[in-house]
Amino acid sequence: SNQQVASGGSDGKVTLWKLDVPAPRPIAAGAAPATITAVSRDGKLLAVDGTVDGKPAVIVRDLASGQITKSLTGHTAAVTALAFSSDGTKLISGSADKTVLVFNLADGKTVGKFTGHAQPISAVAVLTANNATAISASSDNTLKVWNVADGKEQTVKFSTAPGPITALLGLASGQFITAGDATVRVWNGS
Repeated sequence: SNQQVASGGSDGKVTLWKLDVPAPRPIAAGAAPATITAVSRDGKLLAVDGTVDGKPAVIVRDLASGQITKSLTGHTAAVTALAFSSDGTKLISGSADKTVLVFNLADGKTVGKFTGHAQPISAVAVLTANNATAISASSDNTLKVWNVADGKEQTVKFSTAPGPITALLGLASGQFITAGDATVRVWNGS
């Protein structure tokens, strides 16, 4: 393709960019806008928020074919956050219903439910390389660390974040990164 874009910067420079990428390929059209997405680490699965029979759901698609592989339900309000486990076997979802669910992608069953936030969930992540720990952030400016196996909140104490956290990224080291209130922070999760 011969598409080009010119951009100007505050330094007075003008840059010409060649756009040698294929056109985007829509893989699905839903009845409602998809506002929350996550892609598995291997790039094979896409999870998006949606509805099934009028109820909040997570729709999981095979990225190569675009076909739905799973429709995951269990939340009672809109899905607000999604994250795949590092091995791609589980999906973690947060919701406006103030809960975090863990789904087994092999059978689509809920294998964990975390409660304890006072406001809607704003972000979720897997915190450890072995997928044993998850972390959630809420509109109440709190962070919670969860044991995926038993759903219990761990006794890790964090100072309350100074503002809403809008993104989380778990690192294999047990640390995690938060973004929100115009700040990016690195936390020690243990």
